[in-house]
Amino acid sequence: MYYEEFSLIQREKSKYKILIVTDSKRKSIISYSYVVKYDMRIYLNEIKERFPHLEILNYDENIYFENINHDSRVYIPNALFVPIIGENFDGHNFISSSRCSVSLMQRDHLKRYDLKIPLIVVDNILEGLKEITEYVRGKVTVLVIGITGSTGKTTTRMMTSSILSQFSDVLTSERNINTLWGNSELLMAFSNEKYIVLEIGMDMKDEIKIQCQGLKPDIGCILNIGYVHGEKVGGIEGVFNEKRQLADYLVGNNKTVVLNTDDKRLSNLANELKANVVTIGSNNQDYTFSNIHLDENGTYFLLKYDGKTYNCNLKVLGKDYVYNAVCAIALCNQMGIQ
Repeated sequence: MYYEEFSLIQREKSKYKILIVTDSKRKSIISYSYVVKYDMRIYLNEIKERFPHLEILNYDENIYFENINHDSRVYIPNALFVPIIGENFDGHNFISSSRCSVSLMQRDHLKRYDLKIPLIVVDNILEGLKEITEYVRGKVTVLVIGITGSTGKTTTRMMTSSILSQFSDVLTSERNINTLWGNSELLMAFSNEKYIVLEIGMDMKDEIKIQCQGLKPDIGCILNIGYVHGEKVGGIEGVFNEKRQLADYLVGNNKTVVLNTDDKRLSNLANELKANVVTIGSNNQDYTFSNIHLDENGTYFLLKYDGKTYNCNLKVLGKDYVYNAVCAIALCNQMGIQ
C-alpha cells in the first residue's frame, strides 16, 4: 500500500491538533500524532510573582501546569488539581491519586496530609481557584460569552456555538459544564479560538458572582428564573438574586446582557438596569417572536428585530426552544454576526 493511497484528516480536540492518517476508505487508522497548538503553561514562579500572598509549599520554579483537573479518576498530564470539598466528600483525599503536577490545598487541611508535590495554599478552594482562573483569563484575549438561567442553558449554548462556528473557531464544552472548576478546565484548553461559550450555573450563594470575577465574560444572557436550586438560596427570590449577578457584572463593566423579559423578574431587572440591556420575548422587545407553530418538520416562528421580520424554522419540536434560539441570535447579533 502506497502513502498516496492514504487520506490525511485534521481534527480539532481541546488544545491539540490531532493528525490522523487512515487508509483510503477512512476505516483503519494507520497512525496519529498530537501537535500542541497553543502554549497555556503557567509556571510556579508566575504564581509566586502574581500572588505574593499565597504560600507555595515544595516550591520549584521549573514546575508548571497547563491543565486544570478536579476529578482524580481522570489522569490529565501537567495539571493543577482542584480538591473540591462537598457535603459527602473531600477532594484533598485524592490529591495523590490524581498524579497532578501541582495542587491547591486549603490551609485548614494542611496538617492532615504529607505530600511532596508543590502545593498552593489558599484559605478557601473556590476563592483560590477564582484568583488563578482570573490570571488564566488574562492570557485569553478573545470574546467570552456567559449563559445562565434556570433552564435552557445547554441548548442556548449549543445554538450560540453553532451560529458562531459558521464564522470562526469556537471553544465550548461537549458536556454539561457550568461550575467554576469545570469552566476553568475548559478555559485552559484554549487553542486560539475566536469565541468561548460558557454556561454559568449555581447551586450555592454567590457562585455566579465568583464565576464572573474569574471568567470575566464579555457578553451574556439570563434565560429565565425558576425554582431549580431554590432550596439552597432561600427560594425563587434567592435564585433571582443569584442569577442577576451575571447582569450586574456585565452592566457594571459596560458590557451587554440579553434578558428574556417575558419573565416578570427579568423584566423588572431590565427596567432597573436600563443601560446595556437587550431584551427578547413575545411582546414588543428588542427581539420579538410571534406566530409559533409546530409540524413534523420542526418549530416555526416569526422573528422581528431592527425593523425587519424573518421567517424562522428550528429542526426541533417545542415552543421553549424559540426562547433559546432567539437568545442565541441576539447574542451573536450583538457581537456583530448578522
